[in-house]
Amino acid sequence: MKKITSLLLFALFLLGTLAFTKSDGVWYPFESKAFGFKVEFPAKPIEKVKVIDTEQGELNLNLFEYVSKKTNTEPELVYIVSYIEYPTSNINTSDKVQLKQFYKTEADKLVAKMQGKLIKETIINLEGFEGAEYRIEIKDGLEFIKMRLYLINNKLYMVETVTVTKNEFNKHINRFMNSFKLIK
Repeated sequence: MKKITSLLLFALFLLGTLAFTKSDGVWYPFESKAFGFKVEFPAKPIEKVKVIDTEQGELNLNLFEYVSKKTNTEPELVYIVSYIEYPTSNINTSDKVQLKQFYKTEADKLVAKMQGKLIKETIINLEGFEGAEYRIEIKDGLEFIKMRLYLINNKLYMVETVTVTKNEFNKHINRFMNSFKLIK
């Protein structure tokens, strides 16, 4: 009985200690069954829907965004996942050349909108689907966007972070990007 009491007291002490310890490892697991993905944000994202005018007509741009607070040790970091569903008649993901051109066109639109500069383009894979990753400098090189695009059938997923350039190797950027997964 004395051993159980000691263990119980130790567990309570440990729990009390951990309650006041800030953990960098606990992120908010976000899942959208409606849009077929899951991802980890540092905290709960804000959900928004914007109607955008495209060559295919007006489409919903579904945004999930979290903006971290600037601290003494971390700069502000913006985390975004967005989703657009295109009409199936306008998209052909089996044509690799057309798919690469689609990604490049989307990146070029963002570069033009942000008055930025495309620095790097990499072909990537997500669960057997080809995607593209871009690094775009904005604000005269003071900030940058890291963006991954995945067109799966007629669904475009965009996973992005925006931060100051000196923060490029922040471990949270890759943690966020790499946590993006498809759900069935």
